[in-house]
Amino acid sequence: MGLPARIYRWDDEGAPTVVRDTRMSDIISLLKKCLIEGYGEKEGLGWSLAFDDPANLKVAFRNSTEDGSGGYFQLNSNNNANSGEMIVRGGMDMTAFDTFNKATPYYGLRFATFTSKWYLVGTSRGFYLHIIDDSATHPVLKDKYVQNAMFFAGDIDSFTPNDPGGFIVTRGATSTSSVTSSYAYDTLSY
Repeated sequence: MGLPARIYRWDDEGAPTVVRDTRMSDIISLLKKCLIEGYGEKEGLGWSLAFDDPANLKVAFRNSTEDGSGGYFQLNSNNNANSGEMIVRGGMDMTAFDTFNKATPYYGLRFATFTSKWYLVGTSRGFYLHIIDDSATHPVLKDKYVQNAMFFAGDIDSFTPNDPGGFIVTRGATSTSSVTSSYAYDTLSY
């Protein structure tokens, strides 16, 4: 049986705020609250903080070693600034920032100036994060033209027994090579 998923949203009591002109620091704070600390009446998902460099807007999380693979997920700004694109990447093991064993490709994700709504659905093994356009009346994917930042990080149910690469980070359809730019049609929400 799978783990029970929890849902975190921008309109929960005590939820972290993402300002209208989305900033990296807001996304990092949001992930720390949802994955580790919790907020309001909600507990964190049971991930841990592996590495943290607030000055350079760089952070790495690790999923549960009890329920999951203990895989790592890194998030950082592409220009060490609070604006611009964020880069997401993962791997089965991590010894320092940017130093992975069995690394996933890295992906760029851009945030528009009209986003402040978000939701995260996850477990101690993996999560989806979706940043939503302020004009959205329902945080659901209605068609392929919803082009807001969305990605998944965590363990997959692999067909390969004891898969050594079962921890992934993905944002959607793209080549297998790493990309630092975001394209709307490459996001999971597209």
